Amino acid sequence: MDKYIKFFAAAALIVSVALIVSSCDDDEPKTYTVTFDASGGSPTPTAQTVKSGEKATVPAAQQTPTRDGYTLAGWFDGAAEWDFEANTVTKDVTLVAKWAEITFTVTFEVDGGTTVDPIANVAQGGKIAAPTPPTKEGYEFGGWYKEAALTTAWNFDADVVTANVTLYARWTIAAAVTVSTIAEISGSDIAIDAAGNLYVTGSHRIHKITPEGVVSTFAGTGVSGFADGTAVEAQFYNPRGIAIDAAGNLFVVERNNYRIRKITPEGVVSTLAGDGIQGTRDGAGAQARFNNPHGIAIDAAGNLYVADTWNQRIRMITPEGMVSTIAGGVSVGGFADGVRTTARFFDPEDIAVDAAGNLYVADTQNHRIRKITPEGVVSTLAGSGTRGFVDGVGAAAQFSNPNGIAIDAAGNLYVTSANRIRKITPEGEVSTIAGVEFAGLGGFVFDAEGNLYVLAGIGTLKIVFND
Repeated sequence: MDKYIKFFAAAALIVSVALIVSSCDDDEPKTYTVTFDASGGSPTPTAQTVKSGEKATVPAAQQTPTRDGYTLAGWFDGAAEWDFEANTVTKDVTLVAKWAEITFTVTFEVDGGTTVDPIANVAQGGKIAAPTPPTKEGYEFGGWYKEAALTTAWNFDADVVTANVTLYARWTIAAAVTVSTIAEISGSDIAIDAAGNLYVTGSHRIHKITPEGVVSTFAGTGVSGFADGTAVEAQFYNPRGIAIDAAGNLFVVERNNYRIRKITPEGVVSTLAGDGIQGTRDGAGAQARFNNPHGIAIDAAGNLYVADTWNQRIRMITPEGMVSTIAGGVSVGGFADGVRTTARFFDPEDIAVDAAGNLYVADTQNHRIRKITPEGVVSTLAGSGTRGFVDGVGAAAQFSNPNGIAIDAAGNLYVTSANRIRKITPEGEVSTIAGVEFAGLGGFVFDAEGNLYVLAGIGTLKIVFND
């Protein structure tokens, strides 16, 4: 009997232990797997094992997927966004990445022009179509630029949007002139006679252009050399500046013959000054020497003024051929205002004279416009000395290698610089003549009506100033 009692007691103990163990198993929380679907992004975050009722964790930064052209908008369980701060895991779940396309807005800064609406929702790397150009009274629209400094134009065919961007309108003053080509011939300098005939230096010749645009050779064979004589016998070597007196005589500066030549209205060529040897020497006629001279001007008394470029001097030649130096005294380029020979120039290339006898010099490598009074006082009318393109008054303005200069009846100067024509008032205010921008701008001259004739790479241009 005891034997059976002991057996049943042992069995009961085993059942009790099993029930206790089973009870313990029922108390252990169930675990679930949270997986991630990057939905086209990379990388895919590592799956997480989460106990029932606990929260999944946001994937670590290094496991957060990215996708070109998109930004991660969140993780979703079906249609609902998963809230890692609130949602608990009660089953196996796959969280799917939702992506939002990255878009940008392009705005337009019109600088006083009519409004241009922004272009929104531009995909990353996408292109935009050019909007309708704005308008601005008195100005012409010159395109859209990437910077306020208007340095780089936006190319609507090639440039893509990779961030929010503002494009800036470029404006130029509406053309104040009418430009026409009167002859397909260019050269170094130009002069005009009382009948309206133009004379152009170039190609070892002096060309003549009639008011009707007929071009002929007035003097020179077209072969470089030196010879005085009739128009068909004479030879020139790189003629540069040219001026005309009241009697119709032409005066030509020869760069490589180092001479100043005279041509009568009948075409007879003679040498007024210079012996043909490169150098620096004052004196009468053939006793004088020049060094790469360029520009020339003539005053009411018939005195000639020459920009003796490589001598860094301004020379005067009387009607009788007596040569003297009126400004500049050192044959090395430099800059200094002063009186006569104390002043310094750096490759002056052209010169003009006003009714009062003041001279104006295009001081090319100094990027300045200089003034010389009849008393020989040299000052700077305009230009800071820094090469550039800035309008302004006096030293606030900037020029880039000014190489041509002329004066109108009102005393305004006109200067060629960096393919543009700049205007300088007697007070030194510099502005840019709109509507004229040509390569190779050189010498120019006014006619009796105030029209401007200028040499450019494309030919001889006539510029009429609009009211």
